Amino acid sequence: MLGRALLLALASCVPERPPAPIAPAAECTPSAATIVEVGCTDLCLGAPPRRAVACLKDDFGDVKGLWLPRKLTAHLEGVEALSIPVAFGPVDPPMAGDFSIVRLEPRFDAKGTHLVLMEDPKKSCALARASTDHDYAKEADYRRAVDEVCAARGRRVYRDGKFVRDDGL
Repeated sequence: MLGRALLLALASCVPERPPAPIAPAAECTPSAATIVEVGCTDLCLGAPPRRAVACLKDDFGDVKGLWLPRKLTAHLEGVEALSIPVAFGPVDPPMAGDFSIVRLEPRFDAKGTHLVLMEDPKKSCALARASTDHDYAKEADYRRAVDEVCAARGRRVYRDGKFVRDDGL
């Protein structure tokens, strides 16, 4: 008798139908993106696609003499997957707006697994290296800043949690 009463009590606790499934977290859908404005952008990057934050920011911790680098960083779920210099200009720019002397344009592909860093034609590596407009073009810090940004040109592919140079293309 006690067994039957216990079974009836337990049966009354079981819902008549199973509960509705818990809705999955919003899916991350990659799309192509070009990052040109200083600030951060929410993206879907990596394979499988994960939520990411890509930021274009001035890196005051890496000032080279009078030159301030601007870096592209990307964090996937809080882990840094990318940190690349994409521009530089004077620490104390003479005017508001884009102060870059050399600049790369970062473009993520539609899958979020490839990144291309192409030169801005108006702020190219060749123009920065050929500059005779300024005395500072002869400074070692200036040349080092140009070389660092220009060396970052090319393709990156997402591999093992990071964007790495893709020398195969």
